Amino acid sequence: MKKVSRYILSAVLLILSNSEVYSQREKGEAILTATVGLSIWNLYAGAANVSDSLIATSTPTINAMYDYGITKEFSIGAAIGYNSFSFTNPNYSYINSGGVIVNESISVKYTRVNLAVRPLYHWGKREEFEWHAGIRLSYSFWTAELQTTDPYYNDEYYRANLYGAQAVFGSRAYFSEFVAVTFDVGIGSPYFASIGLSLKL
Repeated sequence: MKKVSRYILSAVLLILSNSEVYSQREKGEAILTATVGLSIWNLYAGAANVSDSLIATSTPTINAMYDYGITKEFSIGAAIGYNSFSFTNPNYSYINSGGVIVNESISVKYTRVNLAVRPLYHWGKREEFEWHAGIRLSYSFWTAELQTTDPYYNDEYYRANLYGAQAVFGSRAYFSEFVAVTFDVGIGSPYFASIGLSLKL
């Protein structure tokens, strides 16, 4: 048992002695990241589908981010995100101008493109791992595709373009000198959790 323990300890020390600090950020270093994330829309679609009167679908939030190291600990980045949500109500009804009840299937699809800047603070850089935290300041462009004959149906709220702020906490785990797995959690839109890959340029 002691012999096996000695071999394991020797192997660990050998690995650590040869490990490069992949996660170490430098001034002028750039990182490109692509992630997929979960948003409140995904949860709402799942909850809505428990009813036979509503069919809902949603895409994950697809993100692309570029972060540039302005110092060893701080970076400034740009980000773009996309997601969509749609629902169909096969039992929709309304009263037209002639006072007649109209029954039809109504379909609405909302899409959001989110443009943002995100300053980050990086710490806890150990071997092939680091933590980061920051804020994502964004502007969302909404569009809606509506299929109904109801002239009174109002979806202007969802078409409104909105400013937003998100607190971001995350980590990167490097499995090579240039490639890392990235995981983020966010408080605010456009996602509350995301995972993806980062490429050190």
